[in-house]
Amino acid sequence: WTNCSKGLLLLLILILRLLYPLCFVLFPLSDHKPITAESGQNVTLTCRAPNKDITAIEWKRADLGEEYVLVYRQKHFDTTEQHPSFKNRVDLQDRQMKDGDMSLIVNNVTTTDNGTYECRVYTRGENQNNAPETLICSINLTVDPPGDLTWYLCSLFTVWTLKALCCYTTQDGGARCCSSLQLSVSVLFSFL
Repeated sequence: WTNCSKGLLLLLILILRLLYPLCFVLFPLSDHKPITAESGQNVTLTCRAPNKDITAIEWKRADLGEEYVLVYRQKHFDTTEQHPSFKNRVDLQDRQMKDGDMSLIVNNVTTTDNGTYECRVYTRGENQNNAPETLICSINLTVDPPGDLTWYLCSLFTVWTLKALCCYTTQDGGARCCSSLQLSVSVLFSFL
């Protein structure tokens, strides 16, 4: 190494050390903690990006293959390649994406919603079909299964109809009800 080479190397190291903090301003890293929810809750996966001219948002989960959790482009939802389990269960917290808010709301989560969700964006001027998208957020969601499942007899409407309600206990000691069942006595006797 010559003195000139060593000097250039030191100058390069100095420049990199000065520019290093700027990288996090220009290209923010997703510092999202894993989210844990109880089955049946509505969950918001918070995601923000620099307030650019965003033309499309794609929320994906790697284990779903080519299907999406949510695609929003040109101010409309595109459900053509949406995974069936997310139809009518997901939305954006702010469809106008004010202040770069691209947070995803997942309603009535279950254990099948477990996984790592990624939010990618396209900005104005890029070809949405061919341009590389920008990964903005990566969030791991874990949904706890419901507690003990119990069937309660709620009411007897008539002599011939029985109504039951399915409830489960939550981790905080509370209870939630998820479905009801109504049986006529003739159906009940056909199982006996």
